[in-house]
Amino acid sequence: MTDSLPSEVNVLILGGVTHLARPLLAWLLSDEPARLGGPTVKHVRMVDKFLIAKEGSSTFVDPPTIAAISDARVEYQQANLNIPATAARVFEPSASGPFDFAFDLTGEGIVSSDVPAQLLLERTVKLAGSLAALAQKAGVKAYVRDTPPFWKSKVDEGLIQESSDVSKRSLPKGPRAYFYYEAERAVASIEGLPAAILRSAGVWGPAQYHGELPPRLALGEVYRIEKEPIKILWSGDLRLNTLHSQDWCTAAWSVARWLAQRDRAAADSQAGEKLPAISPRDKGKGLNVEWNQDLPNCCPRAKVPTVPVFNVADDEDTNQQKLLDAIGSFFGVETGFVNAAINAWAKLNLSSVVDEMNEKHSEMVAKIMAQTEITSTPFTLFLDTEAVAQRTIALETTKIKNVIGWKPARRLDDSGFEEMISSFQDAGVWAKNR
Repeated sequence: MTDSLPSEVNVLILGGVTHLARPLLAWLLSDEPARLGGPTVKHVRMVDKFLIAKEGSSTFVDPPTIAAISDARVEYQQANLNIPATAARVFEPSASGPFDFAFDLTGEGIVSSDVPAQLLLERTVKLAGSLAALAQKAGVKAYVRDTPPFWKSKVDEGLIQESSDVSKRSLPKGPRAYFYYEAERAVASIEGLPAAILRSAGVWGPAQYHGELPPRLALGEVYRIEKEPIKILWSGDLRLNTLHSQDWCTAAWSVARWLAQRDRAAADSQAGEKLPAISPRDKGKGLNVEWNQDLPNCCPRAKVPTVPVFNVADDEDTNQQKLLDAIGSFFGVETGFVNAAINAWAKLNLSSVVDEMNEKHSEMVAKIMAQTEITSTPFTLFLDTEAVAQRTIALETTKIKNVIGWKPARRLDDSGFEEMISSFQDAGVWAKNR
């Protein structure tokens, strides 16, 4: 079944203020939707738990986002989506009518992997399932859920395809990747919902403060000021695939347009992947959640739902060497890798190595900030063990190009870094005298 696109759409953005909701909002208000063939964005309702206001916000919000929320087309709601009655009200039609497209960016653990399993179950998996059910009831025409690159792969697993057998893949040590996969299953299990899953690479771009690349970019500035070389673990061929935030927006929008033109059965037929239940890596070792039974708003363990899944990354096939070369060239710092002895020690004592690294970086940053007028910043140079582990972000992206016709436009280069840093400087969180 093929449907025509509506000429205008009302858009719902759920969560994501700390990462993707802000660039998505700006993108929706720009001329980009029209450039991609429409439809026109009539109204945007953005919902998250944070207070956002000109007078002050409960999380850092960049000035362009504050300005965007003042746009007549935008409605921001501070709401706890974990409360069923509150979440239901979010899906109620606006003055412009019911919502056509919804982008689910919810979930815990965006800033840090140190999140208890119970919180991930309640506020990632169950929340994803409940929101998807509400979207289906509200008649949403396209529902796109994003999964950040938390499920890093072993080096020998190579490029991961959407169809890669999850039962044969190795989960990272922490529970975050497992529960974000369960959130995918929860969304996929809602029958009739025109849904798709995006599995994104490490997103970077203007006003992106968290993730794989931004802290590493900030390290370039710190080591430039301290006149020290940057030396990192492992090797240059360790993949850390990247994606500019603007390319993520075009991908998410393109997938939403595609979903809105066909029913769920047709979408599954063209791009569906089976999502079977798997076991968490640390089951029986203090996970302390009831993972192996059927729970409300979760996909039943015996069910194997099918849903369109798309990997999204740029064409750089970024690895540690490319990233170091780009950062070293831009900041004018020497870069390289630690010796084999340190790598061997790190394989056995990664937590200790990461603790020492973070302590050094916190001291460097405190010293630098004391010499500037910057009193606070959303940046953190803190990298946890999951971020530093010898695991890869390695995504095969042929499918989204062939099925959707999407392709990335941005490269990992000096102009992108300059654009990114300018946004930080304009927000007053990066010194201008570099």
